[in-house]
Amino acid sequence: MALQKAMPGTAKRKRNSWCRGNGPCSFRGELRGGISKKKKILNRKVRRQSKTLLQNADYKRICRTGQMVEFT
Repeated sequence: MALQKAMPGTAKRKRNSWCRGNGPCSFRGELRGGISKKKKILNRKVRRQSKTLLQNADYKRICRTGQMVEFT
């Protein structure tokens, strides 16, 4: 199996390149499932629930609990 060729450029440029797939450190991954994509929708959901501002991972928690189904 051939080794992967080193890409020219800085580490930041490599990490954010489109050719790195759908991982969390790629632009495509951020477009598909990033917080910035869903921030507006989540803010709308949260506006009536609480008056606290959300930080970082709080958006993911709200997104998860917003889609849960109650079977009682």
